[in-house]
Amino acid sequence: MRRYLLLFLIALLGCAKSQAQKPAPLGGVPGEPDYTVWNRLLAGYYDPAQGMDYAHLKARDSATLEQLRHSLGRVAVGSLTPKQQLAYWINLYNVNVVATVVAHYPVASIRDVSTDPIIRLNVFKKETVPFGNAVISLNTIENDKIRDGFHDPRIHFAINCAALSCPPIRPEAYTGARVNEQLDDQVRKFAAGPGLRIEQRDGRTVIHTTKVMDWFGDDFEKWGGGRVAFLRRYAPPEKARLIPKGGDTKLEFDDYDWALNDWKRVAPSATTLPSVQQIGGDRVHTILRPDAIQAIDQPQFVRASEASFMRDDEPVVGVVQNGIAKAYSTWHLDHHEIVNDQIGGKAVAVTW
Repeated sequence: MRRYLLLFLIALLGCAKSQAQKPAPLGGVPGEPDYTVWNRLLAGYYDPAQGMDYAHLKARDSATLEQLRHSLGRVAVGSLTPKQQLAYWINLYNVNVVATVVAHYPVASIRDVSTDPIIRLNVFKKETVPFGNAVISLNTIENDKIRDGFHDPRIHFAINCAALSCPPIRPEAYTGARVNEQLDDQVRKFAAGPGLRIEQRDGRTVIHTTKVMDWFGDDFEKWGGGRVAFLRRYAPPEKARLIPKGGDTKLEFDDYDWALNDWKRVAPSATTLPSVQQIGGDRVHTILRPDAIQAIDQPQFVRASEASFMRDDEPVVGVVQNGIAKAYSTWHLDHHEIVNDQIGGKAVAVTW
């Protein structure tokens, strides 16, 4: 009897050991993820008015980007609140679109990554996004997780497909605590810009806007109160008053430019670098072209209490002028070297 009991205990211990050694399944990290890395990559390589600096991102931080998308794929989405889930899916989509372009860069368009010769859009259908123990497609995120899951047409101004005509990426990560105001702000910025134009033609109001509102028109009709009403709601006052609540209104959609939103920050040069010159008897080694490191000319700031994307012990350069105190991240200065700012009405250049 003791022999059988001993064998039984050994079997139980062996089972427990095998369970303990079994790797934890992916997709199991609870809680809202830390988006610090994504915020830093956006600050270093993205400008909503210019696009993404894919060349430098690939050269300097492609490994960081790859680690980020894999870490996001290990999040336990079920542990998040609905707002945190919406923020998560938007961030996951944008991170993986950028990673897709970086992996294949240089390309003239994200469509060049596709393998279907006619429509050239199956890049969005390919299962390339790490998620849990599997991979999913960008289309799955957009259509199944975001559109069907949240019924919110504002997301069409938040997810970015790396095309010039796509509404720009927000230069910060979406978070559960702020996703509602962030989405509202995205739409308002779009409506305030050239993406919404209104004219009177032959006695009727003609609204010119993005092709996205044509492709996904049903989303705006079902969940946004209608396309015209949606645009009126988010347009600035000077545009909103030109859009009648009733009457004869026509929508015309802009042609969609699929060219890559590529921010080419370094102009081509005939000089091959690095180079060596003899100047005044000294050998001068030139490593970078003039202005190769882009300065920040219009820095954006948040209150210290809102700077969740920074570590508590992260060094900054502090400047106090006329009672106004500002802190400049040394991480940003490492990437840009100079920040040109205005403090208390005075021009200030901050360098590191």
